Amino acid sequence: MVPQAVVEGQVNLKRDKLKVDLSDEALKVDLSEDSLNVDLSEEAQELPASQASATATTHTMPPLVSFRDVSLLSSLHQFKGNNSAGNPAMLRVDGGAQTCVSSKVVRPGVPHSPPPLTAQLSARSSDGSVELKLVTQPEEQHRARYQTEGSRGAVKDRSGSGHPTVKLVGYSKPTTLQIFVGSDTGKSGPHMFYQVCRVSGKNSTPCRERRVDGTVVIEAALHPENEMTMSCDCVGILKERNVDVEHRFKAVMSRGRKKSTKCRLVFRTFITLPSGAQEVLQVVSQPIACTQPPGVPEICRKSISSCLVTGGEQIFIFGKNFLKDTVVVFQQHSAKAQPIWEEKVLPDKDSLQPIHLIVAVPKYCDLTVTEEVTVEMVVVSGGKKSEPQSFTYLPLPTKKGMCSGRHQTITLSCLTSSVLAHSREGRGWSSCGEH
Repeated sequence: MVPQAVVEGQVNLKRDKLKVDLSDEALKVDLSEDSLNVDLSEEAQELPASQASATATTHTMPPLVSFRDVSLLSSLHQFKGNNSAGNPAMLRVDGGAQTCVSSKVVRPGVPHSPPPLTAQLSARSSDGSVELKLVTQPEEQHRARYQTEGSRGAVKDRSGSGHPTVKLVGYSKPTTLQIFVGSDTGKSGPHMFYQVCRVSGKNSTPCRERRVDGTVVIEAALHPENEMTMSCDCVGILKERNVDVEHRFKAVMSRGRKKSTKCRLVFRTFITLPSGAQEVLQVVSQPIACTQPPGVPEICRKSISSCLVTGGEQIFIFGKNFLKDTVVVFQQHSAKAQPIWEEKVLPDKDSLQPIHLIVAVPKYCDLTVTEEVTVEMVVVSGGKKSEPQSFTYLPLPTKKGMCSGRHQTITLSCLTSSVLAHSREGRGWSSCGEH
């Protein structure tokens, strides 16, 4: 496109002489130094009267400007030209007249648009006067909702009776609070497999959903009437479909990144400082486990229920809800229900499954007991305990017991021999000594 010349004053355009030859032979431009001379003086702008005709039209034109980048219009001041009539200055782009509108003054260092969701921001303003605080943390476990099922409700707080609460301290102007689901560790950024979702209720906080670069963001208002505090009772967590994740994060999925079942809630707000500068504050919650909470471990059956006080025997335990952190506890309580002995044993890792495990029985604290001792056996998994099962420790056999057992064995052997002899000879019973 050939740029337009900037000309002020009277311009005469003769209609019958305005012809353009675009043939290949005629389309030649001489850019030599001798020919590249332009005279814009007042005398040069006046055309000879002999070349003017009665059909010539005279136009009074405002200043003309040629642009390559139209986006620069937002940063330009009003064009100062011949504006004696008090009309707004005119910008002429590609032959079309546009009225100049002065843009809003943007202070240095403040971006025209909010920072991306991957930006790492501070919870405190640059001058330290304003801070975004997360008063109550969200619950540690929240079952995320799938798109094909109903609502799982809003995220609760740690107490289970309320919701996460955010407060903007040191600021008293209405502003907007943004909430989205971020990664569980490291720098905060949009999560790959989980999105935030709006949960509606009769008394829930009014909010709306919008997408920012493919990430769902919930926006709600912070008002001075509410002391710049918001209870996030309208925020839920949605599990994304794998096909949608592949479209959003093609580069990451191609590297085979491991799926994460935990996330964090990210809260953002926008403030204007007394100096006029605009800033964005951000605070991140603690991790939330988005999977189904594990059930209580249960012991259904065990291979043995007694063992010598020396222990060492393997016991097979069949049940359910045995996680990787499973521990088997042997303990004995006193009359006051206080444990007087306790031993924790880790199961064999190779044989540990959600429905069964193998563990070695620990030795009892007192190897000199002469009577049977009954203790409790409990499986602890995922921070939860199973119902206690009884287990009996047997005392070690003494020498007297061993001799008595041996004598009984000899007597039984003699009695058996006598019966056999009597049956063969028919001479009556024979004693052990006679035999």
